[in-house]
Amino acid sequence: MSLPRRPFPAVDDRADADDAERIAVMRGHCRIGALAGISGALFGHLVRFARRRPGRPLRVLDLSSGDDDLALQLVDTADRRGLPLQMTVLVPDPWSLDQQQQMMDRWKLNADVVCRDVFRQGLPDGFDVILCALWMHRVDDARAIRLIQSMQMAASGLLLCDWERSRTNLAAAWAASRLVSRSPALRKDAIDSVYAAFTREEFRGIVHRALARPVDVERLVPGCWVVRIDEIAVPAIVPAFA
Repeated sequence: MSLPRRPFPAVDDRADADDAERIAVMRGHCRIGALAGISGALFGHLVRFARRRPGRPLRVLDLSSGDDDLALQLVDTADRRGLPLQMTVLVPDPWSLDQQQQMMDRWKLNADVVCRDVFRQGLPDGFDVILCALWMHRVDDARAIRLIQSMQMAASGLLLCDWERSRTNLAAAWAASRLVSRSPALRKDAIDSVYAAFTREEFRGIVHRALARPVDVERLVPGCWVVRIDEIAVPAIVPAFA
C-alpha cells in the first residue's frame, strides 16, 4: 500500500511555536543530516559543477529552510579542500537569518545570509548553481513547479535534493529523531517531513512539468533523492513570480 502525501505543518508556522522549539528542531535536523551524510554527497556534486567553470569561484545560491547547517558544512568543506566557493544563503524569515549568521560567526566562515520570501520577491540571479536541499517537501505541486521554473531562469545549474516518502524512511525518521534529540517538536517535524516528501517518481514528474524535459532523479544517500541539472536549455517560460 502506498503512503499518501500530506501537507507539511512546519513547527515555526504554528502559533504556539517558541524559540526553544525552533532551536531544538534546527539542531535536530543538523544532527540527522550529519548522520545521513548529505553534505558530503552534495559537495561531490558541487565539485563537478566547479570543474565545468574553471578559473573562478563557483557562485552558489542556497535556498534554505533555515532549519539546518548544510550551507555551513559545504562552505567549511570547500575551505578545507581548496574549492573556491562563493555561497549566498536565502532564508525565509528574520529568526532564521539570525540563527544562520550566528552559526557562520561561530564557525568563522564566510558566506552571505539574506532574508527573502522567494514566492513574493523572486530569486536573485548571477549564480552558477542554485541549491535547494531538504526544502521541497514544504510546498505543494504547483509551488514546486513555479519554484523550479524560477530557478532555471536565475542560474545555469540546479542541484535539488530532499527526503523521499516511504515507509522505510518513516521508520528511519522515527528512530533518528529519537536518537539525536528528546524534543517532541523535532520528533514530530521529522515524521511530518517524510509524510510531506515527494517520491522519486513524483518529483521526476514535477521537474518534467516545470522544464518540459525528462530528468534523472537519483539516490543521493539512503532516504534522499537528488536532481542535478547543468546548462539548462528549455523553451522560454513565463516568469513564475510577478
